[in-house]
Parts: sequence; structure tokens; C-alpha cells
Amino acid sequence: MVSGRHDYGRRCDLLPLAFRSGAPDGAAVVWPFARHYFILHTESPAYSAAASADLVGWFVPPENTWVGQWLLAHNVKGPRWIWGEVTVYLGWITLGLASVGAVVSLRSRDALVRRARFFILLGVVAAMLALGPSAGEVASGSYGWTPFGILAHVPGLSLFRIPARYTELLNLGLALLVATACAASHRRFGLAGRALTIALTLLMLSEFYVVKFPGGAPQPFPEPTVYRYIATLSPGAVLSLPDYARTPLWFQEADYQYFSTAHWHPIVNGDSREWPPEFVDLTERLKKFPDASAASTMREVGVKYIVLHADQRGAGDLLAPAQASGDFRLLAKFDHDYLFQVVPAFTQ
Repeated sequence: MVSGRHDYGRRCDLLPLAFRSGAPDGAAVVWPFARHYFILHTESPAYSAAASADLVGWFVPPENTWVGQWLLAHNVKGPRWIWGEVTVYLGWITLGLASVGAVVSLRSRDALVRRARFFILLGVVAAMLALGPSAGEVASGSYGWTPFGILAHVPGLSLFRIPARYTELLNLGLALLVATACAASHRRFGLAGRALTIALTLLMLSEFYVVKFPGGAPQPFPEPTVYRYIATLSPGAVLSLPDYARTPLWFQEADYQYFSTAHWHPIVNGDSREWPPEFVDLTERLKKFPDASAASTMREVGVKYIVLHADQRGAGDLLAPAQASGDFRLLAKFDHDYLFQVVPAFTQ
């Protein structure tokens, strides 16, 4: 009964399959996943406006690129934090080549080259959507008939809450136009055109090269030993405590999803944009561990193992009651991580 990871955002990748197949059986396959989206709701224009792209985000290099560092060193304001949701830098070389590609596609008589005009349209539409709701929509608190406002009136599509992410579609359009420009250069200048493409590609990549990465160089983040040990045990769903969902430390809940890759058993924990009411109710009952009511719920839904990170805030107080409980059996201890198993009801 435990469904595994409750990361509904990732399941959206499955939705287009049903529509591409055009077959009822495709929809039947997708429906068990898609039905969960009915818990989602449309965000307000003010929320979407705060997550919209703008000209600074598109045209000013982030602060963690060499160009961004140069701008900051010369007291030029504009470079943004590299992890920002609206830090969606397009690249000067990319924009220059895409402009050439657009001109080539508009002036060419070759039918194949002229197809690139579609990507001009795609880029324009994507840019309009990425700019999000208008100031008037934000002031009124309701969506009107701007491009993003129209999208917000379409059931299902209204769930797209971060307009800046439409920059990815804009990037797709730019990429095809850049390819059109490079192909035209190859046809016209031969080997010199190819050499120019290589040089511009290297320069383009240098624009996005990250320097002074926030927090320093990435460090290894191995799974705790307790999760690797679970891989040696019989199948059973895993609950990790403390539960960070719907708390100020919500982002640490996603660590449990990463740790689950050490054993691949189903897990109760997970991070999501929204929480199904049934899941909220379930986790609230499970967090009463090590009470008998929590044990009963675990047997009901199939939770077999509990990992207690006793060194985390609020979790240490659960250790002694759990060890004294007849509903749970201590299987292993690794530093401050304790692994308990739910005792089956018939063995009590």
C-alpha cells in the first residue's frame, strides 16, 4: 500500500505518452499517475510574477561565470545568484548566432532551411510565456488574456506555476537557429566556416563555465551505512525519521529519496510540491512512532523498517521509548543511526 516516492513533479514526464500514442490504452496506463495532479491548484498571478523571466535574467551573465565576476569587479550591477529560479541566462554568442540563423531562414529559398522559421515562432511564444502575467493581472489578482493568462485558463496547463521555466523552450528554439546559422556558414565558407563554428562553440561554452561555485567544489555525499545495510534485508517499505516534510527544513526530506538508491526498497518519505490529503494523514500517524498506534498503522500499510537518525533535532527523544517498545525490534546501529523493524502482530 506504500506507493514509494511521492515526487509527483517527476511523473509529469509520463503524461505526454498517452497523447502521443493517441490510444485509450495509453491514457489508461498514465491515469494512475495523472490522477494525483487533481490535488494541485493554480498559483496566483502575484506568485507567478515573482517567478517570471526578465531581460536581466536573460541577458546578464550570472555572478558565477567569468563574465559575471568581471562585471561585479567593475561595480556593474545585474549578475544574479547562479541558483536563482529566474537566473536564465541565454548567452551572448547564442543570441548572436541565433539572430543570424533567423535571418538565414527568413531569406532562404531552400524548403528545408525555411522550416527553421518554426523555431522563430517557438522562441517568440516561449519568451512571451516566460515573461509571465502582466502588472494588471497581478494588481487584479486574476488572469486576463496575456499569453500566460490564456494558459492559466486551460485546465491542466494552468498548473504551470513558474513562467521562467518556459525559457527552456526558448533555448530549444535558439539552439535550432544557431544550428541553422552554422550550417549556412559551412555551406558558404567551407573549411573556414567549420573552423569558425568550432571557435564560437568554445567561446559559447566559456560563457557558461562556472567559477567560484557557491559552497566550494562539490563534495562526496555517500549514503549513510544504515541504508546500505537495508539492501541486505528482505523487501519492505522504509520510514526515515525525523520527517522534514512541511517543516522549515523541508529540503532535507529529499535526502531520504537519494538515500533510498542504496537499497531500492519503497519509502514513505519524499518531497513534493503538494501533499495528497491521504498522504498527510498517513505520515501524521506514522510520526507518532514509537506509539502503538503508529505500529498498527505501519502494519496496515506495509512499513517494515524505521530508520531513526537519533542525532537530529527532536529524534533523540524517541530512541529510549522505541527500544523499550514491544512493537519494534532494534536490528542494527550505525553511529547515531538506528534501524528498527516492526514486530508482526501475531508474534507479540
